[in-house]
Amino acid sequence: MCAFSLGTETDGSVTFPASQNGIIGLKPTVGLTSRFGVIPEAPSFDTVGILSRSLQDAAIVLSVIVGVDRHKRQPNSTRHTSSRHNLRGVRMGLPKKRIWDFATRHPTESDEGFSVLYRAIDLIKDAGAELVDVDLPSAEEIIPPEGWDWNFGEPNEREFTVVEKEFNNSLKEYLATLETNPNNIQKLEDIVKFNNENTTSEGGVAGTHPAWPRGQDVFDKCIQSQSRPDSEYNEALSFIRRKSRTEGIDAALLEYNVDALLVPVLADGGSAVSTAAKAGEILFKDERWQVVDLRTGYPMISIPAGVSESTGVPVGLGIAHTAWREKDLVQYGFAIEEAIRGRRKPEFRNWEAQNYPYVGAPSSGDP
Repeated sequence: MCAFSLGTETDGSVTFPASQNGIIGLKPTVGLTSRFGVIPEAPSFDTVGILSRSLQDAAIVLSVIVGVDRHKRQPNSTRHTSSRHNLRGVRMGLPKKRIWDFATRHPTESDEGFSVLYRAIDLIKDAGAELVDVDLPSAEEIIPPEGWDWNFGEPNEREFTVVEKEFNNSLKEYLATLETNPNNIQKLEDIVKFNNENTTSEGGVAGTHPAWPRGQDVFDKCIQSQSRPDSEYNEALSFIRRKSRTEGIDAALLEYNVDALLVPVLADGGSAVSTAAKAGEILFKDERWQVVDLRTGYPMISIPAGVSESTGVPVGLGIAHTAWREKDLVQYGFAIEEAIRGRRKPEFRNWEAQNYPYVGAPSSGDP
């Protein structure tokens, strides 16, 4: 229905839907593409990415929307010729602890998804790649054992500690740039008030709208977070950067001398995608909430690996690397895409169903 779409990823919002819809999801290095005009969630992690039918399409779009980052560093070219032979001699790391071993710990809920992924891994081996078992040294400190959870750890270690603080402040900055604002919405508290006053359509109050059974509890938590000390936020930001980068992805790449990491996108509960997200742009703020230091984070590509035969839901395989390595990721991605050929045309099953996209677990009695 369209050649491509653009979306923002804070923690999985490009790569997760790409996996479940059997398409390409390209999340660039944070800062490689402009976020001007984008409603922010957390500037430390937000990046504009691409959803497309093929990696060729995504690479073309990226070459158009890419810009020069704040350090005036030009990105590498993303134009490549598709060839499965590009995998010959390439060493790919498979992070085991808390990622690929998820299937062992949760055999019932993940068995078929991992079967699809392991078949894809065999095809990658057949194309000439060398697959190496690796571990992220910080895996047990930063990756939740039960899958994606941005509240994992102590408050000064949590991803959500960063998100709730940054969302409240960056949203205020965004609202101040609007040329038209008929309801005079200036801050998150104004949005909460508007949603409560219009709960039948906006779902501000829990239980009043089937799409938002929990109401706007996350907004409430973001407002409440402003009373907590900035030191907690800064400690969480520093912890996340160190554990996901120098003691995480970078450590695995260097210690095992691998060219990239291959990870499940959702079959592991979203842990690998979340680790790459936490390695995103790091913004330390002064007392006026101004940027005083900036570092950039990590890209990932989700590629269709196949489809679960029992559910009909596609399964995605991710390729992760360190910052500014889109050129390598696209090259490997082209070769993997050709070797696997895991994308199926959509069948539009039950397309007339009128289902609400639930946000959070519905309360008892909700349809």
